[in-house]
Amino acid sequence: MTAEIILKKDGMSLGLRPDLGGCVSFLRFDGVNLLRPLEGNNYRSCASYPLVPFSNRICDARFLWQGREIQLERNFKPEPHAIHGHGWQNAWQVEKITEECVILCYEHPVSDWPWDYIAHQEFSLEAEGVTMKLSVENRSDRPMPAGLGFHPFFLKGSGAELKMRLTAMHQAEGCIPVARDETHPILGLLTSGGPVPEGFDDGFDGWDGVAEITWPDEGRRLIITASQNARNVIFYSPEGRDYFCVEPVTHMTDAINRMGDPDWPDHGLVTLAPGESTALTMRLESAEL
Repeated sequence: MTAEIILKKDGMSLGLRPDLGGCVSFLRFDGVNLLRPLEGNNYRSCASYPLVPFSNRICDARFLWQGREIQLERNFKPEPHAIHGHGWQNAWQVEKITEECVILCYEHPVSDWPWDYIAHQEFSLEAEGVTMKLSVENRSDRPMPAGLGFHPFFLKGSGAELKMRLTAMHQAEGCIPVARDETHPILGLLTSGGPVPEGFDDGFDGWDGVAEITWPDEGRRLIITASQNARNVIFYSPEGRDYFCVEPVTHMTDAINRMGDPDWPDHGLVTLAPGESTALTMRLESAEL
């Protein structure tokens, strides 16, 4: 088993587990957890994990690509869909370590996903935050669909509040989008900010790439800033749990089955030529209120 990698910079500390899906095991400021810390050796209970080469779900784990029907593994049974790609369920290799930076690498051979690719994660720790960069390069000899995302788990603590600006919620059936809704009440709630709403597992578009989480009782806030290609975001806030997720992603759920659909012109998925790459960044910055 690969040992946990720990970076420290002033009051900020970051833990990584390359062997557990290249996940973040913890993020702390002055000893206080900003993300849900890893429990045991289960990647599903980590602080954050990477989504590559696609985010969220592909309906029924299949899609049509350039005239060919692709059937993927249902990798999170009994879930009927393919979910979150490959990176979160496989070990990553350590490519570089310094006092303030770690680069991890994952190479995926041709499989049910009929393209080979290489993915990298770069973590750069600073005094008040961390910047994460996720990238994927098409190593096959033909065009490959691609998307990226981060899946951080934030602690609710004693009354976390969330604020972010969005244009539309993606109404879904079985977690698969069926329509855009620009009037749903959650849009106003999140725009004005307030206690973290519960009972959501939905995609949104029109995000400006910034979200603010505050913990008034702890006197702390966290600013999430994503790169410009993350105009979609997943908000996951299950009822009765001590965590919630704000997931910057480059494309909507099931985007690969929406390419060319006039109802979803801004699906966000990209096509990588052989040797081409794409990247997504997310910065988490902590500050006092």
